[in-house]
Amino acid sequence: MLPYLPAEILYLIFEFAASDATTASTLDALNYEWRTRTGSLLYHTLVLHTAPALIGIVENLRTAPTEPERIRRPRQFYADTVRNVSIIGAKVPFHYVQIIYESCTGIVTLEVDHWFFAPQPATPVRVRDLIVPSFPLEVDLRSSAFTEVTHLWIAQPVLSHLLPKVFFPKLKYLAIPLRSMELRRLNESEWSHQLDAMIPNLQLMIINFIETYQYITTVYHDDGTPCHDRIWAIFLSRVNDPRIQVRLVKGSYKHETRTARMKGISLWERAIQESISRDGIISSHSSRYQPP
Repeated sequence: MLPYLPAEILYLIFEFAASDATTASTLDALNYEWRTRTGSLLYHTLVLHTAPALIGIVENLRTAPTEPERIRRPRQFYADTVRNVSIIGAKVPFHYVQIIYESCTGIVTLEVDHWFFAPQPATPVRVRDLIVPSFPLEVDLRSSAFTEVTHLWIAQPVLSHLLPKVFFPKLKYLAIPLRSMELRRLNESEWSHQLDAMIPNLQLMIINFIETYQYITTVYHDDGTPCHDRIWAIFLSRVNDPRIQVRLVKGSYKHETRTARMKGISLWERAIQESISRDGIISSHSSRYQPP
């Protein structure tokens, strides 16, 4: 039918479908020619933030045929196409998420709630870029299935003594949010001098410092006179490691992700653009970053 429609009508259909996921999905389900052209666009990134959305995609995966059919896509399509998956707030049993892990073997970036960290499933999860919205005390990421992780972004403030729980063996890029007290504790420890032992492959570490007005501390000049400075500035002055950068964060994690998506960039790229050098200047350290 599509070849017989006027170009103006096709343009309006495509324009509307590009801004409305429901329309795009409906056309994908009804029109074979549309399906052959748009499958990679629709399934490249899966945003599964409700139970019905997650269960729906799982049913597609579970019933997918081995060989291509005119109506249904084969299993290999999902393995070859799905690259980014976000699973947040979907209250479902773990076995639903397990089907996604086993079927979508090409996932590169995964944003997932901590209760879906399964210890060593039958099929290894070869995710390289892992985003963790929350980080509870009892979770040890090293014992999870994500053994191939090279990029780790943690959204919830972490207690400094729990940091060893996030050091994957292949980790190269780490972003963690810290509040004033935890950054002060790092200042007082030899933690930065142990990085090479704890994260031998580290290329870049971004500390997202959650700063509010009370996070001002009193420090003293060499002559004993007091001066006021910010904790992140003190931290940078004491850490002689160009791989470690600090970034001031004022908005929520949801605001960060929304802003990054509107700009068409990743969380990493946005953070690197806003990281702060030792002289207090916002600068870019993109030369140290390689996407997953």
